[in-house]
Amino acid sequence: MKTTYENLCMTDGALVRLVRFEPDGEAKGVIQFVHGFGEHIGMYEAVAQYFTDHGFAFVIHDQRGHGEMLDKTPAERRRAWGVARYVNFLIDITEIRAHIAQWYPGLPVTLAGLSMGGNIVANYAERITQVPYERIVMESPWLRLAKPMPSAVTSFARVAGSVFPNFTISSHLDIDAVSRDEAETAKMKQDKLYHDRISFKLYSQVLDAGEYAIAHASDIKLPALLLTGTGDKLVSVDAIREMADNAGPNLIFREFDGAYHALHQDINKAEVLALILDFCDPPSNAPKPAPEDTLATRLFAMRDDQEG
Repeated sequence: MKTTYENLCMTDGALVRLVRFEPDGEAKGVIQFVHGFGEHIGMYEAVAQYFTDHGFAFVIHDQRGHGEMLDKTPAERRRAWGVARYVNFLIDITEIRAHIAQWYPGLPVTLAGLSMGGNIVANYAERITQVPYERIVMESPWLRLAKPMPSAVTSFARVAGSVFPNFTISSHLDIDAVSRDEAETAKMKQDKLYHDRISFKLYSQVLDAGEYAIAHASDIKLPALLLTGTGDKLVSVDAIREMADNAGPNLIFREFDGAYHALHQDINKAEVLALILDFCDPPSNAPKPAPEDTLATRLFAMRDDQEG
């Protein structure tokens, strides 16, 4: 497996860290992955190895408010963890997709994401009229929390987030609820780049995006794979089922009995990864990507609205 790190400057000047994992031979397709809340690109080498062993390039970037942040000091990085605007997640996906078109011209690309990343992938597919991907995968998307915050707390978060958009709090994420594989959770507990910080503003935006994803599931027009574990203690399994019920026949929904949140890290990961691999096998009649300027226009308009 060949590993290449990139430091991409986004159109708004932000620096995004990205890694490309490539098979030893010629790639037959690309998986662009969107990681979950608190995660970073260094956590996905094993998953990338699986897909590169089967002929796919695997591309993943540190989402804003996450990861190493090479342009910041350690103290600045800690303050920046969990600080982001949701629309920038969508814009970054589009800009990275344009780079993928240059790195791997003509190859089919699957957009996949875990947890908050699954939420983002769902919103991307629903909000963009012409999606430049052949298919999408949503793994345990964070649509609602398994244990929702009291309404008064959520209301406070919305007000506080509008006044103090960069103020973060600990989410008190239970790492032991991420996976049933104790070796995996032990690594997470020792990971110095894994964090549980989130701003009031981002928390509110993710909640709103989750409700949008559920209500607009029928707007997903390309082949989609939606996965959940029935033992997930972090996000609402019922919300994921509701999204599946609202979707069209192009969405495949699969539940894994007893599995926890990060299915690709759980004790049944071999079954999960094999299912995703089978789904991502590139079709012979893949649709052509949408023009980049069409996507950028819509996403930048969303960003301007959120700035207001």
